[in-house]
Amino acid sequence: MLLLHPRTYNTGNYLNSANFWKTGIAQGILDGAIIFFVPFLCIDHLDANQMTDVGSLGKCVYIALLGSVTLEVALAARYWTYPFGFCVVVSYALVFPFIFMYSAFLQASNVHDPVQVGVGSHIMSNPSFWFIIIVVNLCTTGHRILLYCVIWAYYPRDTQILSEKERLYGAFHEVGWQSINRLLKIGAE
Repeated sequence: MLLLHPRTYNTGNYLNSANFWKTGIAQGILDGAIIFFVPFLCIDHLDANQMTDVGSLGKCVYIALLGSVTLEVALAARYWTYPFGFCVVVSYALVFPFIFMYSAFLQASNVHDPVQVGVGSHIMSNPSFWFIIIVVNLCTTGHRILLYCVIWAYYPRDTQILSEKERLYGAFHEVGWQSINRLLKIGAE
């Protein structure tokens, strides 16, 4: 098995300095710039439904950031289960009712904060907000999705090849019958 799929047992050092600066620092700076400057530069000052106030821009950037981080978690996950998928969707979807509930709570408490009250309904009724959220999430995670698709299609990892072989032929297709019997006796399936 080791000779057929040597990368399965790779002991390479991925925590080197170049990889740290590329994936840890440069990618974070690029994503942060995209998450802030795309909403900032997409806001039209001549639009009738202006989103030029601090509260609108802040909520737009926050929701874009939350979407980008949620998609990154979804991409980084190796195994998806229904509860995990449900939690990923709910963790992003809860921000939308929270904006309305927080605004209603402030109004019920007789606290008038112009940065919070009414901003949620104002930005969510604006098509520019939805366009900004889509563009930011496509820019921050779209290139990673494309890279993962190319790797999965043309350069699969040895673990992916092994799991596909196990799915097609069974877990012990390259093992003799004596070894299979021994493994089954000790509880391997």
